[in-house]
Amino acid sequence: TSAVDAAVEARTPVYGVAIGSTSDKLSARRNVELLSADAPLEAIVNNTSKVTVAARVSGFAAVPLEVRLSDADAPEADADTQRLWTDQNLATLQAELKWTPSSPSAAAGQIRRLRVSLPPNAGEASPDDNAAELHVLLTEPHVRVLYVAGSIRTEYKFLKRLLMSDTNVRFLSLVRVESNRFWAQGGPGAAALDRLPETPADFKLFDVIILSNLDRTFLNRTQMQNLRAFVNDGGALLMLGGHNSFGPGGYEGTDVEAVLPVLCGPRSQPQETTPFIPQLTAEGQVHPIFQGVAPFFFGPGGRKPDENLPKLAELLGCVTVPQAKPGASVLTIHPTRQIDGKPLVVLAVQRVGAGRSAAFTADTTWQWDAPMRGLGRESPYERFWGQLIRWLANVETKVRESKPVVMIRPDRSFIRIGQGSVKVLALVQDDRGRPATSAQVTLSV
Repeated sequence: TSAVDAAVEARTPVYGVAIGSTSDKLSARRNVELLSADAPLEAIVNNTSKVTVAARVSGFAAVPLEVRLSDADAPEADADTQRLWTDQNLATLQAELKWTPSSPSAAAGQIRRLRVSLPPNAGEASPDDNAAELHVLLTEPHVRVLYVAGSIRTEYKFLKRLLMSDTNVRFLSLVRVESNRFWAQGGPGAAALDRLPETPADFKLFDVIILSNLDRTFLNRTQMQNLRAFVNDGGALLMLGGHNSFGPGGYEGTDVEAVLPVLCGPRSQPQETTPFIPQLTAEGQVHPIFQGVAPFFFGPGGRKPDENLPKLAELLGCVTVPQAKPGASVLTIHPTRQIDGKPLVVLAVQRVGAGRSAAFTADTTWQWDAPMRGLGRESPYERFWGQLIRWLANVETKVRESKPVVMIRPDRSFIRIGQGSVKVLALVQDDRGRPATSAQVTLSV
């Protein structure tokens, strides 16, 4: 029985009600809606941050769309643009946009306002839900690096150039040129020191100290004790490979070995001369030091580097170390060589007291630079060293010249009738850049 026949038999009045609209635009409901835009609450100046976007597309199958990211303090150009496309009439699309903030001007202050937008299309039902704004707190940590080299090696020349061009690094190097005489070279804002650090005050001038091919005979007992205290109190130490590093450099049993993540071995500890590309361990695969560059390396279980990426040059051997210490994290190993039945350690890191240390037993990463320079900031050479130095310096806690900040982040920029509540996240920072954990926030909508 049809619905009409049933209504007639019921002998009850029936009234028809139209649902929808006579407008083609609204009845078709062709629309692009920005569902969410998410960015870190804090971003480091001159470092790339990611903004993830989700959009619901209705009625625009096979129509090219794009999502734009712009910085309110640099409105003359989009920070990034991504194309969106679907062959479905109704789909949810995602995009990942990149933003590299520059140093804020005095007028801009510490907080940047990002705008994510999808330009309206012809026939779109509502353009009001096409955009969102995000506020991001900028931090500009100055990582103070001291590079002490026992000789002028190729690795030093390339790494010095890289670190001196890093706007977040205040770089000073001390290179032995003859006997016990060291040559000081510093970039803008570097500490003034024309000799090896000796006193606790000397060490406090830096956040990260790099020792490269420096025999222990150039450091007296007091200097090594103060270096150990420096690391335990929150500083960082990185030792690089070389004929005068680790065991061959005489560091076995010293205060320097005490804060390294590996045992150094005796002066007779051999060098490994087999060329290789480092192999990431499972821990190294997900470590912040290798964020964005892990596919360039061999991976756990013998995974080969991504064939779609440029190939890394092989490192020309490394120093052998007997083993990593308990509690250390081994991030890379030699893919084919072992020592005492265990994979040969290439990069290991460890937290020591309030500080951090790393042992990188190779010193020929300069070969990664020139072939990859066309990748710019995404070069595995630049990213590896930038991320290693920042991890050692623990940059997330080193925000200098901070100001008090209160910033809120709502989970949406628009709300439809009946959608319910809006969630808001508040960031409160005191005048020393620390989270104000006892703060109370009252929000009026």
